[in-house]
Amino acid sequence: MLARQLAARSESVVAWDAADAAIRQAHRTLRSVDNVVIKRGHIPEQWPTGSFDLIVLSEVGYYCPDLQALEMRVEDSLTPDGLLVACHWRHEATDYPHSAEDVHYALGRGLHEIVRHVETDFLLHIWCRSPTSVAQREGIVP
Repeated sequence: MLARQLAARSESVVAWDAADAAIRQAHRTLRSVDNVVIKRGHIPEQWPTGSFDLIVLSEVGYYCPDLQALEMRVEDSLTPDGLLVACHWRHEATDYPHSAEDVHYALGRGLHEIVRHVETDFLLHIWCRSPTSVAQREGIVP
């Protein structure tokens, strides 16, 4: 669903998941969408090639065995004006090697926080590379 919505606003979208069922569903849902490439892989060992102005990590970071490697993948592929969005479930689960807080702490190192939304159930952050606010970049404020 998110890939379809992003595709409507983007030149190209890479939809990435490790689960076969999610990949099959994405192929069914997005078969008529030309600007979406669907890939299967495990992060951080596997990662899409290229640079991206938006990286969304939703409900995947806590499965990642090496958060430092994930942080480096993001660092290497996020464009200078790009955004990183991360959203993760906050409740404990036996199959998560990391908490949402651990994932977001690792991902946010070296980036500037734009949005932090905390609820009992989930944690959402948006980061960018620039310390300059949107209003500053647009010349609205000094």
